[in-house]
Amino acid sequence: MSSLDVVRRFCNAPSAVLALLALGMFIAAGAYGSPSPADGGIKNQRYTNAYFGLSMPIPKGWSDVTEPMRGHFEDSVKKSEPGAKTSAPSTAGKTAPSLLLAISEYPVGAPVDCNPYVILWAAQIPPHTRTDPAEAAMIELQDGLKRHPEHGQTVGATGEETIGGKKFFTLDYKLNISGRIAYHSAMFTLDRGYLLTFLPGAGSEAQIQELVGAIERTTFSR
Repeated sequence: MSSLDVVRRFCNAPSAVLALLALGMFIAAGAYGSPSPADGGIKNQRYTNAYFGLSMPIPKGWSDVTEPMRGHFEDSVKKSEPGAKTSAPSTAGKTAPSLLLAISEYPVGAPVDCNPYVILWAAQIPPHTRTDPAEAAMIELQDGLKRHPEHGQTVGATGEETIGGKKFFTLDYKLNISGRIAYHSAMFTLDRGYLLTFLPGAGSEAQIQELVGAIERTTFSR
């Protein structure tokens, strides 16, 4: 369940710190599967996904890096298989989430310390799940940060909010990356039997607030 290689494409950070981001990247993957269909794309500065009835504004001038990142996303999942070396929880015998969208302010590989980004992925919920997967994901991420305070910490309390008529569980946190602070917000919701996770990341508190604001303008038609 490692997101190290994926997040490294956006922020220059040591693996020990990026392992914490794995808790946000692939949290609550559990025994979940990949969505089908994952029908989405960007047009007129909006990302839309017909399967989920989702529409989200995209910051002007940002790059769609979904396809360039898809391979890194899948490679990160493979590194969590038995025998792989990772400090993140194992997903042995489980199916990983599917990447739906990855956007960033600058192209992947741009010479910046932390390239602001938003990642969206989905994981199918197994039948008869008793606990709320969105809430469980938030709690597991919070617990992971508490176990590693030397690398990161939560910012404020966990939250609940309604976005586009959907109930979201949210957690804001910041990571210490080689002496720099990187801000993140994990936003989880349940939709049509899938756990949808939005993960924005940026190098300043003002930037992360802007990205969260964009996500909060997401609408759902289903």
